[in-house]
Amino acid sequence: MDGSAIGARVGEGGAGVSTETVVASVRDAAGANERLRISGAGGWMTAGRPVQALRAVSLAPDKGIVDYVPDDLTITVRAGTSLADIFAATRVNNQWLPLDPPGASMSTIGATIATASSGPLAHGAGYARDFILGVELVTGKGDVVRSGGRVVKNVAGFDLMRLMCGSWGTLAVITEATLRLYAMPRVDRTFALRAPGGANGIEKLAAELRAAPLAALSMELVNATLARKVGLDADNFILVRLGGNENVVGVQMKTLAGMGEIVETDGVIWDKLSEAVSQPATFSLRLSGLPTAIGGLWSAAEQLAGNDGQTHSTFSRGIVRVTSNVVPDAAAIPRPTASQRVTYEVLPAQLWQSISPSVVGSRLSENVHDAYDPHRLLNPGILG
Repeated sequence: MDGSAIGARVGEGGAGVSTETVVASVRDAAGANERLRISGAGGWMTAGRPVQALRAVSLAPDKGIVDYVPDDLTITVRAGTSLADIFAATRVNNQWLPLDPPGASMSTIGATIATASSGPLAHGAGYARDFILGVELVTGKGDVVRSGGRVVKNVAGFDLMRLMCGSWGTLAVITEATLRLYAMPRVDRTFALRAPGGANGIEKLAAELRAAPLAALSMELVNATLARKVGLDADNFILVRLGGNENVVGVQMKTLAGMGEIVETDGVIWDKLSEAVSQPATFSLRLSGLPTAIGGLWSAAEQLAGNDGQTHSTFSRGIVRVTSNVVPDAAAIPRPTASQRVTYEVLPAQLWQSISPSVVGSRLSENVHDAYDPHRLLNPGILG
């Protein structure tokens, strides 16, 4: 499915989108007892468990800035607004929304929130949930709900906003979001630090970087396959993005240079990385655990990646992601443990049932689902 329809059969085209048309689509689907596939720009349609839906609602056409108050560092946008459009609108005031999930330039804000997607900037700025001040959404009952507000000090509805972040459109359709912005750094420079191989070497360098007096915007470890794709040698590297004024960045650069061989690169390397890790893959997952155990997580991911797969890590957050066009044997695919969480992104359809049939099987999850989408109309099955 291409994600282009609104209230239409899957694969068909659609008209303009607004909160009112989403309400109508949800209520019409409920009346016909048919399920809805919810999407943004449609870039992640292969992610998650198979969705059985005859109708589609894409929020991509519903884009635009509703309200932007530079003095308050807040912006309200429709769900289909791309992160690139938000960046373009705010940079004229030297402000930005530091969110960079895979494929960031084309990602819509609604889908970014719904999937709780993040990228290297999570190191210094946090996750999507940390920027949300308010949301408007349409529940599976066709009700319009607003939570939060358009000012930083308004914390009403905080739990609801976080609930929607990572719900993958299964509870409600996000139609609008109010976001917290930040001042752009006056100086923004990126360096590549060559990293050792092996779990012990990775863990040692990561620990040194975490302990160093570095207020980096991003620190992302990439494997040789990714390094080559972004224009570096085929070796492990840690990409470090430093921001601030000239003096602050200069001091941090000297600290970084004392930790190993560094090379300054053009900032466009982050766009290249985002594009590379957003390419379609037949297998993709994230491993997460304590940052102090990053060496073991990295080694496990590299084994899954093989010779041609891509591995990258926001190691300060204890997250490693691997993407590949070669699916490992089912027995080799890691399962969650007490010390390791596994988030499966893309698997062959036949493997979901045996590896991860559901992540929403608890009584609490069912109660929440009953409250917002009692008929299970929205993205049915994507979380199990």
